[in-house]
Amino acid sequence: MQNKISFQQIDYFLTVAEVLSFTDASRLLYISQPALSKQIGALEKELGFSLFVRDRRHVALTPAGASLYRDWNELSKRMEDSLFAARAISSQTSGILSVGCSDTFDYSDVLPFTVRRYIKNYPQIDINIESHSFRTLRDGLMSDKFDVIMTPYFELDGLSDVQWLRLKDIPLSIIIPTSNPLCEREHIRFRDLNEETFILISPNDSLGGINHTQELCRRSGFRMKNARHVPNVSSLELAVKNGLGIAVCNSKLFENDSSCRIFPLDMQPDDSFLVAVWKKHTAGIPLKLFTTLLQEHFSHPVR
Repeated sequence: MQNKISFQQIDYFLTVAEVLSFTDASRLLYISQPALSKQIGALEKELGFSLFVRDRRHVALTPAGASLYRDWNELSKRMEDSLFAARAISSQTSGILSVGCSDTFDYSDVLPFTVRRYIKNYPQIDINIESHSFRTLRDGLMSDKFDVIMTPYFELDGLSDVQWLRLKDIPLSIIIPTSNPLCEREHIRFRDLNEETFILISPNDSLGGINHTQELCRRSGFRMKNARHVPNVSSLELAVKNGLGIAVCNSKLFENDSSCRIFPLDMQPDDSFLVAVWKKHTAGIPLKLFTTLLQEHFSHPVR
């Protein structure tokens, strides 16, 4: 670092920026207010610009200060995570990490890199990875069968006290069996489906998926008239391939299958992405180490 800035000064700055009060920050940091003001002044002098706008009653971040607060807050978090990981390695932490994945999506660009690093860095921790239905994943997370699950964002409805990290977008497609006359068309718009029977996974397993499809119908100007509910993803695949209706889903299940045609969805929803989800108050070291690696690999912030 070219500037002579200490991590203590960064910590002081982040605390003042968080509470926007030198008086409150000095109490939190267990130092006197004059000493804190002196440290912030020295930091501003080293940087060459002001971090705060101050008067007798108010403290506010300058635009430059707000920018540093965002970046240094992330830096502080990364420092904590790296120290946590180093301590875990030093103490030869052992345990088991259980990961659950929905059985609908391709994880080849999400899991292998992180899992390989995890095994290399923490060989003393066993890692189990299983594929299940949406309902089994949600129940398993809440009952602590799984430490972390990979599932679509719209499946988070009803889950409380969880954190999630965005992993990747999951574009949806319209899947139509070749027995359906719509397959003769060159292009399909979602509103063209207003008379079709939709194959949907049952609300017992994926109420979020049903609500997601109904919202697409609403945005296209119609209400879903016909629906056939099936118990799981495999049943959805069978129903569509045998001409019982159409589906709106990830196209992975139907690639290279001559019994169906895949049409791109003309109105991709903004909440169709894959997330890693874990309980907020789970303190297990194996989970903490895994989510730290995920955060290093994926740039989206944890929510």
